[in-house]
Amino acid sequence: MSPSNENPELAEYPGRSPAFGRIMRNWGMSAEGNKQVHYMESQVSDIIQVSDEELVILHSLHVRDIGIEAEVARRDGVAAIRHEAALRENLDAVNKNTAALVDFKTESATSSNRLETLTKGLIVFTAAVVLLTVVLAVHDLTH
Repeated sequence: MSPSNENPELAEYPGRSPAFGRIMRNWGMSAEGNKQVHYMESQVSDIIQVSDEELVILHSLHVRDIGIEAEVARRDGVAAIRHEAALRENLDAVNKNTAALVDFKTESATSSNRLETLTKGLIVFTAAVVLLTVVLAVHDLTH
């Protein structure tokens, strides 16, 4: 049987998970724990609602409360997840840019080869025109 099914929701902690109730019971926090939970619910709710700046101020004033430490850690985790997502987006953008540059390089090489072929053809054509001009000039001079 899994631990979550062993104890349904405990009456001392309505609305809390069975795991929470078991932890509180294991720490010997029955009746006194219930009072502390109600006090902490209000405090935790307040801590969650403070701005980042206010949280830094509380932390800087050395208000050493586990709720504040937990909220700092939670916000750090959220920020880390956002940063990871941003890094993934940047990596995707870099990969797309790299692919575009490779395509550009390939197209540029193709265009360069075509231009080289056209240039060689133009040189041959120009030489042929010059040769034909010389032949015509010689022909006109000899007649």
